[in-house]
Amino acid sequence: EPARPSTLVVCRRDFCAAWEALLAEIGVRCQFKKDPQPVGQLLEAMGDAIEKRELPPAEDIDIRAFPQSDAVWQADFIRSPAWVMNEQEGSYRPWSVLVLDKSRSIALTTSHTPGDPAPEMLLEFLVRTMAQPGGESAQRPRLVEVSDSDCYDHLRPRLEAAGVACRLVDELSEFNDFCLRLARSFDGLEKCALADGQDVTRAHMES
Repeated sequence: EPARPSTLVVCRRDFCAAWEALLAEIGVRCQFKKDPQPVGQLLEAMGDAIEKRELPPAEDIDIRAFPQSDAVWQADFIRSPAWVMNEQEGSYRPWSVLVLDKSRSIALTTSHTPGDPAPEMLLEFLVRTMAQPGGESAQRPRLVEVSDSDCYDHLRPRLEAAGVACRLVDELSEFNDFCLRLARSFDGLEKCALADGQDVTRAHMES
């Protein structure tokens, strides 16, 4: 049945100011809340769903349907120089995967790998990058360069079947330069240990 609410909660202060007098004429109170519930929960859940959206497995994606660009990509795995530790796995150095647009020196995909790297895993990340490269429309590169022979043997027939060339090179210079620049960005003069913070005591550190 048609009905009026007693109160309308909005998440923008300017909306509340603009509507308050108008709504009061029909007996509805307008109230501002910075994060109204359950609207805030809904928006947060939608954001999480978009962030965690999953594509089908690589073998179910036909990349031949994607338009082809003239781009050259480089792809490889990187092992962190730092050790991490958790209760399940103990101490270990995690692996990440990086897919780089060679000419623009732009990272199209950076992600931790679920376990040790494998050629099948690199293909999975490449296909997913083609499906959604940096939020742009789906596209295939002209060429993918790799420096690992096992990855090359696995990728080449599958990529070439989709019209994407695959090249084995001795060194991924642009890839390595990108990683070095990234590493240097974490080692500037502004870097300091937690213990160097002002008024930080041993008790603070232990807590």
